[in-house]
Amino acid sequence: MNKLGKLFGIAAMLLLVVTQADAADKKADAVALMDKAIAHFNKVGADQAYKDFSDPKGGFIQGEIYIVVQDMPGKMVHHSTNPKLIGKNILGLKDADGREFNKDMVAILQKANDGWVKYKWSNPETKKIGQKESYIKKANNDLYFIVGYYTD
Repeated sequence: MNKLGKLFGIAAMLLLVVTQADAADKKADAVALMDKAIAHFNKVGADQAYKDFSDPKGGFIQGEIYIVVQDMPGKMVHHSTNPKLIGKNILGLKDADGREFNKDMVAILQKANDGWVKYKWSNPETKKIGQKESYIKKANNDLYFIVGYYTD
């Protein structure tokens, strides 16, 4: 392999390491925001928490990472960046590939208190469809929280 080939190989490896580190940071940020949101919800109650979750200066919207709350039957209870969805049953909502990802979330939470789901969704910052990975966690028997980040 010539020097140029070695340099390209090294550059590709460095890019992979940086990309993996960025994804790990986003994943950690999503988990931290989830914990913060559920603690806040339990402390101040639903009405105040939802107001705080939607406030761009409240600390619960961190770029592409924000809070969504749904009930187990599939109704959108709160969405920090798209209030038009609130009150709608979105259990059958499909992602860009036609996948009913909310059904996947409910299936996971019927067996465990938390988990991860991947799907394609519109990034509120870029307005483009991207691969999203969301952490889901039960807040109680009726509600679960969603905090996700884009991997591309």
